[in-house]
Amino acid sequence: ATDESSGSTTYTNSREVSLNISVDEVRGYVAYWLVTENSTAVPTVSDFSVTSTPSTYAITADEGPVTLTFWVLDDSNNLNTDPISQVITLDLTIPTVSMLGVVATDTIQIEYSESVDTADIAGSYSFDAGLSVVSVTDRGSNVFEIVTTTQNHVTYTLTISGVVDHAENVVTPSSLTFDCLD
Repeated sequence: ATDESSGSTTYTNSREVSLNISVDEVRGYVAYWLVTENSTAVPTVSDFSVTSTPSTYAITADEGPVTLTFWVLDDSNNLNTDPISQVITLDLTIPTVSMLGVVATDTIQIEYSESVDTADIAGSYSFDAGLSVVSVTDRGSNVFEIVTTTQNHVTYTLTISGVVDHAENVVTPSSLTFDCLD
């Protein structure tokens, strides 16, 4: 299973995933196909109805890891005994960001609501009043520290954009205001 927009085989932000499976992978003639999710039960012949190779699948489970299992049945009603399974994590939640605080005159900490991929890229952050980002450091637990060129006793606005989580959900562009005091 593959996320249609990002191409990821481990995370998706869409219930609809692409399936890339061939008859060669299931080793033999296929009369019927079945895709199950989060099930360890072996299907019965009556569960099968799809006669062509499925190209997409609509996940019905809640957010989180989803195990998709690909079953096939031949025209003599023989079920494959070693189905192919894949885990893909469904993540529909857009991450949020909040200000943790100013930890030094030139350093602030922010926290994301979940793990994000691009939060350590300085280009994801911009400031008003001509400030620039000196560095961004991942402090763990979704906390990032941003070092800037600040002046004391000034209120600044930090704008965050372009940060994404593992499933390519984009953080809504956010502006956080903070005061630098000595």
